[in-house]
Amino acid sequence: MDKKNFKFKDLKVVMPNEKAIKAKCETLCAAILSSKDAESCIKAFKKYQAYSKKLETQVSIIYINYSCNTEDKRICKAQEKMDE
Repeated sequence: MDKKNFKFKDLKVVMPNEKAIKAKCETLCAAILSSKDAESCIKAFKKYQAYSKKLETQVSIIYINYSCNTEDKRICKAQEKMDE
């Protein structure tokens, strides 16, 4: 994405899927808990952190879009999912 011509509206709103998020988090947590040594634990934890950051970004995008336009039905639905 060209940073000079970046516009917030160009960010894609990703609808949250609770089952997929839960499954991914469970997989990442299991990898941390089953680590055999510090190196593999750190690697697994970094993957968890990266996924968490991705989710936080998606939540922020939904929240900002909702704040700007409360009449967009798709954004309202996404915000309602996040509020659950």
